Amino acid sequence: MGEIAMRRCAAALIMFAIFVAFMFTDDPTIKTIGFGFAVGVFLDAFVVRLTLVPATMAIIRAKLWYHPQWFAKYVPDPDIEGKHLEERLTDSTPGAGSTRAAGAGSH
Repeated sequence: MGEIAMRRCAAALIMFAIFVAFMFTDDPTIKTIGFGFAVGVFLDAFVVRLTLVPATMAIIRAKLWYHPQWFAKYVPDPDIEGKHLEERLTDSTPGAGSTRAAGAGSH
């Protein structure tokens, strides 16, 4: 997560610098647009995404990831960590798993 935050900060600093550079033109419209974009990028990247969002997530914690039971039938469980697969492998017969491992290693 730290790497993502560093990339986001770098991108925000680049955009901020470009929009601040717009304020050095002679056209007042371009100056206004550059200032507005620079302030918007600064507030979004540094105040909202690096301060308010992590603080809110720290306060809410487990409630943030609440998944109601009625919604579970519409959204499948992807089992990213493989917990269900490990349970199926440990529940299977011990002889079948060792035969596969021995056969796979001999080829």
